[in-house]
Amino acid sequence: MIARRGVLAWALALPFLTSATPVTALVVREQRPGSREFARIPVADGDVLTFSWIHSVDGTPWTEYYRVAGRTLVLDCTEMSLTGAGTPSGAPEVSYSGDQTRMCGLDLTFDAVRWIHSHRVDHRITLGDTLLIAPQAVPHHCRVEMAVV
Repeated sequence: MIARRGVLAWALALPFLTSATPVTALVVREQRPGSREFARIPVADGDVLTFSWIHSVDGTPWTEYYRVAGRTLVLDCTEMSLTGAGTPSGAPEVSYSGDQTRMCGLDLTFDAVRWIHSHRVDHRITLGDTLLIAPQAVPHHCRVEMAVV
């Protein structure tokens, strides 16, 4: 009798537990409202995403590290081979390794990160070692954004 009550209690509570737990996801989508969604990946607060590409002018890699914080993305660090116009300045922590410059402690918050997708620069979004969306899955020259929803 006690075992049945436990099963009945779980059966009654399960719909409330699952419906009350919001699922946070990273979406990669076309920038226009109501447009195509290319990926939806579950994420949690504190997850670190990398967004990388090959710079279209100098042909060197550029990587940005974003932390999920609620419904925002926080740019913590960025790495690049060359610095100049358009690169962050005044980062609290700057380190060098060979030709790579790493700037950390940026703490810049974004509701979405937006770019024009290009197959020529190999845009990649990863979580740990996992590629979240293949670069070819997004159309060439599409205006794209990633956001936490």
